[in-house]
Amino acid sequence: MARLLTALVAIASSRAAVTKPKGLKLKYFDARGAAELSRVMLRYASVDFEDERWKINFEAGMKTPAFEEAKAAGALAANLNRAPVLETAGGTIGQSKAIERFVARTCGLMGGDEVAAARVDAVAEHVRDVQNAQREKGFSKFSQKSDEDRAAARKEWYGIDLPSWLERLEKAVDGSGFAVEAAGRSYADFAVWALLRDTVREGDDAADVAKALVDAPHVRSIVDAVEEEDAVRAWVAERPKTRF
Repeated sequence: MARLLTALVAIASSRAAVTKPKGLKLKYFDARGAAELSRVMLRYASVDFEDERWKINFEAGMKTPAFEEAKAAGALAANLNRAPVLETAGGTIGQSKAIERFVARTCGLMGGDEVAAARVDAVAEHVRDVQNAQREKGFSKFSQKSDEDRAAARKEWYGIDLPSWLERLEKAVDGSGFAVEAAGRSYADFAVWALLRDTVREGDDAADVAKALVDAPHVRSIVDAVEEEDAVRAWVAERPKTRF
């Protein structure tokens, strides 16, 4: 406990010295997707930003006229004509993970020293490994597999694959509500929370994730702690309701 308190005091001091970014504009579709983790961290850190969202016309085959206009105007060149992009006073940033790391660094969410920052980064990369594995499993609603094959892949993912990933992740995090205790609340915590709570809030997926978390108490403590942060709860309640 003394070690944690010392670390938290050091982190609080370092965060007090952080100059929060101003004039940010985050451009993405009217969806959570690849921009949501950055939005959540910005809200948590009380950083004002313009949340520009491009409407998706689902009835017309998911057409996005505003996105196409931005691309044609060269506004998305920093991300190879893709989204999201983050406009800052110093230039435009592409790639969702680069944006997340920029937000984390400038909001004091990368830990108070280089080792803590590297450990935070490592946990975020572990989360990306899990996300990639789930995507490759091919059971999302965007998959081209048959309904039968998607159902089989989903059952294998939640019954075998995800528990295996969580067993390993459990040994890589510190727990007690923090992925990296020396960093306090960090990018790593938000990445774990997004993977295991924010993208699976209801239905069978939420139930299956909760079941898999039973045997990963450290990971579960991180998810629950982030979920209970006042700023996070407020953002989840207030943000636009989108399909994904």
